[in-house]
Amino acid sequence: MNIQNRIVVINDALKTLSILTKAKTIAGCDVEKYKNKYLRAWPALMTNDEVVRNYFSDHDVDIKDKRTKSCAMTYDEYKQHRATKSVGLEILKVYRDALTIHLYELKCMSESNITLCALKDADSVSVPPVSKYDKRIAEEFTKAKDGLYSVIHPDEEYDRKISTFAGSFILHRLPSLVEEHIEINTRENTTGEKVDSKGRAMRYAVLDENKFYLEGVVSKTVTNMNLIAEGIDWFEDFKVEALKFYMA
Repeated sequence: MNIQNRIVVINDALKTLSILTKAKTIAGCDVEKYKNKYLRAWPALMTNDEVVRNYFSDHDVDIKDKRTKSCAMTYDEYKQHRATKSVGLEILKVYRDALTIHLYELKCMSESNITLCALKDADSVSVPPVSKYDKRIAEEFTKAKDGLYSVIHPDEEYDRKISTFAGSFILHRLPSLVEEHIEINTRENTTGEKVDSKGRAMRYAVLDENKFYLEGVVSKTVTNMNLIAEGIDWFEDFKVEALKFYMA
């Protein structure tokens, strides 16, 4: 697969991961209060990009629809519900970060470098790095519960968010991707689609009674994400450490 087609496939996968990584299982809620949102595995039958569909065909990927119901909530509503037993959503966050990094590996072969912007809450006392050479500070910033990075690329309308661990990984393992200066901002000033006044996107709550279906969505997605990750030479090292970060 050529680089441009690989970028198309990764972008398609990231659309799914962007949604699934904002989900959790809960014991219950007033379902009539919330809009229903189907969470679908990747790939989904509804994918209509020819490049993506050819990729699935070449790899004998099952594109039958696997999905589960969820309740779409604001971030504040979502935080009011305690998560129940994990269904392995942490691994999807690992893939989201890894594929985002790899996407820019591919894009930066022939285009401008990316700019990292360290994000934190407005009242946070955490100290983010201001240069790609501030590797020790970047490691310390991974301990900030309110921290993350947005990745800015000149050809993209919206920033992409990655964890503080992923940002630190880039600075240590792939520093050539990044411009020297790291910007600092608050979540409230970030760009993105359908975010609240603090820059937070919608979240998705799956009732425990539908947990089995969510597990199926996660399992199918992970299996097919592995097909892409096989071509990333640093992925296994990243996965081990990123899982520790997300499970902490």
